[in-house]
Amino acid sequence: MPHIERKNPIVFGAGQRSPGVTGGQTLKTLLTQYLEMRYGMRKNPIIFGGGERSSGVTGGQTLKTSLTRYLKMPHIERKNPIVFGAGQRSPGVTGGQTLKTLLTQYLEMRYGMRKNPIIFGGGERSSGVTGGQTLKTLLTRYLKMRYGMRKNPIIFGGDERSSGVTGGQTLKTLLARYLKKGSSDSSQTWYIDALY
Repeated sequence: MPHIERKNPIVFGAGQRSPGVTGGQTLKTLLTQYLEMRYGMRKNPIIFGGGERSSGVTGGQTLKTSLTRYLKMPHIERKNPIVFGAGQRSPGVTGGQTLKTLLTQYLEMRYGMRKNPIIFGGGERSSGVTGGQTLKTLLTRYLKMRYGMRKNPIIFGGDERSSGVTGGQTLKTLLARYLKKGSSDSSQTWYIDALY
């Protein structure tokens, strides 16, 4: 897309790949696959780095719209005005969850409950249904490719690393890097601090 440089193969949860690293999936690819599985879309209507569509682009959905629809599914409360990549609630909207809260709940569900309905890039997981990838799996895979780590030091809902884990980057840092590379508008980076 016009506002994302082609020479920036964004990997989910990070800015760019290390020199010499090949393979893997970009954030655009992962979200495209998700939309195809969930809504049957063949084209990627997602606009990165902001909530507006590129000039000349018609139809489709923005990232905000697509994720809002996903969050309105039965396993998550309907009143969730989360804006991925913005962090602020829509005017006049009350209640809801921030990205920090949503990811914190994901961790609680991942480690404290048997069912884990949040499957990023793989649709929805129901009881007894297998397949798909969890957000943790995708990020862990990225870290293995990027740093050769076997453990995932990313802590959702906070910017501290797990005890005993060295190297790597926090979710806050990774998102900040993505935003800086994904948009020329520096004003869009303000919300990173608001999330944490």
